[in-house]
Amino acid sequence: MRIELPACIMSMRLKASVFTTLLGMLATSSGAASAAQVGAWQFDNSLNNGVAGGAAMVINGGWGETYSAATIAGNPATALSFPALTNTQSLQMPNQGGANGGGTKTNVWSIVMDVNFPSVTGFKALWQTDQNIAGSDGDFFINNGGIGISSSYQGAVPAGEWARIAVTVQPNGATAKLDKYINGALVGTTNSTAAVDGRHSVAAVLNLFADEDGETGAGLVNSVAYYSHLLSANDIGALGGATAGGIRAVPEPTSLALGGVAVVGWLLARRRNRG
Repeated sequence: MRIELPACIMSMRLKASVFTTLLGMLATSSGAASAAQVGAWQFDNSLNNGVAGGAAMVINGGWGETYSAATIAGNPATALSFPALTNTQSLQMPNQGGANGGGTKTNVWSIVMDVNFPSVTGFKALWQTDQNIAGSDGDFFINNGGIGISSSYQGAVPAGEWARIAVTVQPNGATAKLDKYINGALVGTTNSTAAVDGRHSVAAVLNLFADEDGETGAGLVNSVAYYSHLLSANDIGALGGATAGGIRAVPEPTSLALGGVAVVGWLLARRRNRG
């Protein structure tokens, strides 16, 4: 025999279920509150950060702030020009991402950059995490067109053309896992031996285009975006290739959770209207 529960009990059960769902979403969003885009630099005659409260980049080592006219995907742009830097020079990106990944540094992060290198032969440093540039090797390179580190290079960055390079970094046991993308497509994954707070974590600054022994190259950078969370493959795929207008914003985890709360609220209202 089927027993129909009173409507009031059904309503209580629904509310309890929704309340549990909301708690889960809010817990997720509070945990992700510090996981945000913390840097958006569009080098249109400026080193300023487009994120509210974000710090500007710094020309480190006195190599001179020079901008050049460029054409990206058929549209005019202004890009920052940099020489082959020495081991006392870098484009210094401030890290306002905070500690994560179980350490005191930023261990979980993502970076996207639109760059153009006239030559991709040999090594061209993209960044170094060591605060002392002369103290150790660079930490991510273009190497004969491929991108990576630790003898793990994949993809093909074309010489003299604009490319959007994206990398996500996270601890993975005794290694750091680096997923690598060119123009929105995953080209490979590198698992580089590194502890939490080790080689692939970011401290106060990330030294862009820097290396300790001259494995650098002249080039142009139009925009850089930096996040203290992992972008998904779908996020990066949607960003696509380099654009004159820079790297558009990617929805943050907190925004997605709040969107979920709104959907639950809509479902509740719909059920009430039906009742």
